[in-house]
Amino acid sequence: MANDKEKPLRILLVDCYDSYTFNVHDLIQRVSSECTITTVHWDTARPDLWDRLNCFDAIFIGPGPGNPSEYAFVFEKIWNSDVPTLGICLGFQSLALYYGCSVDKMPTLPWHGRASSIRTTNDSIYQNLPLVKGMRYHSLYVDSIPTNALRVLAKSTEDQIIMAIEAVEKPHYGILYHPESIGSSDAVSIVRNFFNVVRKSRMKNQSTASRVTGFDALEIQPSPFIKNPGIPTMRISSQEIPWVDPLTVVDYLINVNKPICFLDSAKKPGKFSIVGFFDGPFSHFIRYKKSISTTYIVNCHNNREEKYEGDFWEIVAKFMDQHKAFPIDSKLPFHGGIIGAIGYECSDYSSRSIAEISSFADSAERNEKNYVDAELAFVDRSIVFDLEDKKAYVQTLHPTDDRLHIWWKDLLCDLEKFNKRTTKPHGCGSTTKKPTEQDYTDRVRVCQEKLLAGDSYEMCLTDTTFASTDPYLSDYDLYLQVRSHNPSSFAGFLRFPHLTLLCCSPERFMKYENSTCHFSPIKGTLKKGPQMTYEEARSKLLNPKDTAELNMIIDLIRNDLHQLAKKGSVEVPQLYQVEEHPTVYSLLSHIYGQVDKSVTAWDVLAKCFPPGSMTGAPKLRTVRMLEELEPHGRGIYSGTLGYWDVTGSSEFNVVIRSAFKYDEDNLWRIGAGGAVTVLSTPLGEYEEMLLKVNSILPALCSFGPGREGY
Repeated sequence: MANDKEKPLRILLVDCYDSYTFNVHDLIQRVSSECTITTVHWDTARPDLWDRLNCFDAIFIGPGPGNPSEYAFVFEKIWNSDVPTLGICLGFQSLALYYGCSVDKMPTLPWHGRASSIRTTNDSIYQNLPLVKGMRYHSLYVDSIPTNALRVLAKSTEDQIIMAIEAVEKPHYGILYHPESIGSSDAVSIVRNFFNVVRKSRMKNQSTASRVTGFDALEIQPSPFIKNPGIPTMRISSQEIPWVDPLTVVDYLINVNKPICFLDSAKKPGKFSIVGFFDGPFSHFIRYKKSISTTYIVNCHNNREEKYEGDFWEIVAKFMDQHKAFPIDSKLPFHGGIIGAIGYECSDYSSRSIAEISSFADSAERNEKNYVDAELAFVDRSIVFDLEDKKAYVQTLHPTDDRLHIWWKDLLCDLEKFNKRTTKPHGCGSTTKKPTEQDYTDRVRVCQEKLLAGDSYEMCLTDTTFASTDPYLSDYDLYLQVRSHNPSSFAGFLRFPHLTLLCCSPERFMKYENSTCHFSPIKGTLKKGPQMTYEEARSKLLNPKDTAELNMIIDLIRNDLHQLAKKGSVEVPQLYQVEEHPTVYSLLSHIYGQVDKSVTAWDVLAKCFPPGSMTGAPKLRTVRMLEELEPHGRGIYSGTLGYWDVTGSSEFNVVIRSAFKYDEDNLWRIGAGGAVTVLSTPLGEYEEMLLKVNSILPALCSFGPGREGY
């Protein structure tokens, strides 16, 4: 029989609604793959948990926003116990506060998302680690330790801030920086040293951690929406056809006045474009209204509508589980399935819906009828265009026991007769409402006050410009103008019953293929100009502010992905990359992870939504604070556009550099903003917001005498 030292450790991980807790979870697993981890929210666990902490071998207190005094009721119970505990950032501050230290705001600007060199005592949890690198997120610090009950283990070399402490009489430790971050070093060795302490404590105190606790029900790690997936019920038929330009096909659909969904790779490295059709027997529209927590699924063939109350993400997951297809040998990314847009407010992070915060709503009834938070389409007929090889493929979904109806012959005959029209002349539009410099810079300053108070590390502040356009221009004419002005790899045009979207996004949110997830967040934008070469842009973008913004979002995405990913599979092989676009240069990164086959693309999308590059971190508190500061709901802006294929693959963008409108108010909305950090300047943030607005607005509006533009 294994002795106590060899038994797997039972770990309690306390989540303080931070966006990095599951990075800590992954770190623990990398050190001890056989340990059992119970992850709980600090404020929702059963009260008896905190009175039975000796059921665990060790406790980790994850980082979190705010002041440690907010969490005192729970944390004091932990520090009163004899269970070995390692507190990170907020946990460090709490341990210091428990022993009578003063926890104050930093005397200088915090190092949010920046790494320090850390000099240690070379013992305790830093045994054989005299110098490490630590990513810092803290706004609060401990200036001195006026008690013999604590011992300093580490300080930063740059500003001599205390970075780690231990209790003298108990196996309790605190680390102010984030060892779990992508920018920190030696985290595995530090936790391994801590586990040596844990095992010694267990042998000495004869821990009761092996007893059944009943606390597993408190576990917050998510599971897939579909527990028992069904078998595929549909077949895919695909056939190559003579090359036809995708814009010609969309022009044809415009001519016949049909709803349209067009995912457009208007710029490399995009390789495929997709056009979906709604005239098949299995096509549906799916729209979601968060204000009444209702999802509507409408059969396009017979207009039959069904209503479902409850979780939008789960309802869509169940629908797709009933509409899966057997895979075929194909290099194409899409064969049929869901295409559409999901608004920023479609998550539990947001406390409101677009209907509740639209500036142009007259009544709750009007909102309920018209404003949608998400609109999707299930398409059973599609054309996929291979833009590199100049090949086109028509595809149909049909039941496994059904004979295929060749629908595309009539379409091809019509296209042969169709002459592509030219884009109409640029019309004169105008802005009807836009952010003012004073108002926007004031809100930037409020954000920075919250950053300095420790409520967030980074806040992605945005605002909306509203524009009306020439009534003689169709929405597709407008899209062609936007596309010509700002072609991008993740573009798209939707004309759905309740929503129209002109999207020229350069940013991938998530790609899912063969259980591999790929995220590509962008942080840092620089205007192109005659003197701005790629090398010059690279030197300017690799600065402390922009790299810090990106570091924080990389860690956030790693956290979101770790909730569903296989152990040890999340990697960041390329930390910083500068990418060139028609009007700007951008700084981005690439994050990869593997999930089990039971985890779908929709599970990953839901857990990682909304995109961290559009929220800041920690996500929950930051989103709620931004709701109080932003005068308009974001709607589709900051949300996502993309597809979920019937064979499981998926790709979704981040809706930026876009304009959209609801049928209710018929005004184009252009959202724009930037990540506010302690290194931001209010005027600089305002100018960055204008730069992003102007990647779209000139294509919608031309300004003659008496007209005002940016």
